[in-house]
Amino acid sequence: MNSNSFISAQLQVVFRGVSLLESIITSPLDLNSELRMLRDSFPFTGTSAQAKGVPSRGLAASSLELALEVVESLRKSLDVLERMCGLSSYSLEYQWNKRALDVLSKTEEYIARELRRNQASKIEGLYVIVDPQATRDRSVLEVAEAALEGGARVIQLRDKTQDKGDVLRVAFRLAALCETYNGIFIVNDHADLALVCGARGLHLGQHDLPIVEARKVLSPLQLIGRSNATVEEALESQAQGADYVAVGSIFPTATKENTRPAGLKTLRRVKELVNLPVVAIGGINETNVSHVVEAGAEAVCVVSAVCMADNPETAAAMIVERIELSKAKAGRP
Repeated sequence: MNSNSFISAQLQVVFRGVSLLESIITSPLDLNSELRMLRDSFPFTGTSAQAKGVPSRGLAASSLELALEVVESLRKSLDVLERMCGLSSYSLEYQWNKRALDVLSKTEEYIARELRRNQASKIEGLYVIVDPQATRDRSVLEVAEAALEGGARVIQLRDKTQDKGDVLRVAFRLAALCETYNGIFIVNDHADLALVCGARGLHLGQHDLPIVEARKVLSPLQLIGRSNATVEEALESQAQGADYVAVGSIFPTATKENTRPAGLKTLRRVKELVNLPVVAIGGINETNVSHVVEAGAEAVCVVSAVCMADNPETAAAMIVERIELSKAKAGRP
């Protein structure tokens, strides 16, 4: 095997990278075990990597971002080793490389899921859908900024009338606006638009792109939410890999056609059975939002209650205040 300094450096990267991942990924135990076995079975010679030892355990959860970078670095180094060392498909080194790539894929999937879980936990409070068909001829950017000023935590862009190129230009600006306000920007329906504009996530309906197919389009860290009208649909969404679920219509609504009733009873049951953030949607306003919060919803999604109001900022602030009061009354953080 060629032992030049470049290859030796790649070997160091690989061994230290696997060791670092083992230190960060302490659970689940089976994945940690696979990483440890990779390190223990490191077959390459001509490097002092093994002598460097294993980093100490117990790194903070914030190291998951670092772990993703390590995974990508390892993939590149493994590719270099396979190409430059001319590994035979029957060699121990080749078989180790192949197994390492499989373990790295599992590791990346686990890290991305955990990081998305952290992001999804921020979907709470007021969630506003901006739709050019429901803004009283004001721009969605103007309404979105007013909503954010009023305390909205999540903005979703829903536009079913304009061409994708036109929607994309607005999506870029909304993504930047939400970053400024430390809010979460979600794109409705279109996985390609969500990916290109760098949205935090994508929201799907029951008859949109399946979750598993949307995941193939999005980056590993982008969230996927899904609309549900029944408990069974919510459980299915969770099983398919949704990061949050929306339940509605809670009350009658005029802003979207062909909605199916869900009601507070379904919302409560979903909250009991689904281990994901729950967003309530449909006919919610300042007069009934307390019932939704008391039923357990982490986030309250509105359209007309904010976007059609004379003053969207004031309307948003009023709903946010009602949400906070209802949460305090229910003893929720």
